[in-house]
Amino acid sequence: MRVSASGTTCPDSNAGCAHNFALRSRSWTHEKARIFFFNAVAALLRRDQLLQRRLQNANWVGISVLSEIEFLAFPNISSQDRQALRQVADMVEVIGLDHSSGALIDRVVSLRQQYKLKLPDAIIAATALQAAATLITEDAQLRKLTAITSIGIH
Repeated sequence: MRVSASGTTCPDSNAGCAHNFALRSRSWTHEKARIFFFNAVAALLRRDQLLQRRLQNANWVGISVLSEIEFLAFPNISSQDRQALRQVADMVEVIGLDHSSGALIDRVVSLRQQYKLKLPDAIIAATALQAAATLITEDAQLRKLTAITSIGIH
């Protein structure tokens, strides 16, 4: 069972929860939705107070599966940090990327071509755009994108 920041419970299944379905149907908007990037995950695990307040005020919080993978693949990650990330991932919606995510894939390609982004950055930016969510990141290149709304951690 996954619980979104708004308190919505989502049963684990291959179909995902209602948020995932709505994401694929392009009808999904949240006024205070947040998606956080790899460096925001690290700040959250450091118990960054400002970031915690921003996430608490959100009505939905998500993370791209790519950010989850990037963090878990970080060299010398401690088992404590790995466990903490898994706990965070259980409390937010992890947005995946697969063949059925045609609209998301189209946005990834478009952003990568338009802004000359690395593929991981294009996937994360497209995920935020598709979710109509504010991207929380300290990445300077992502913060400059005019196609998405982004804020820094601080």
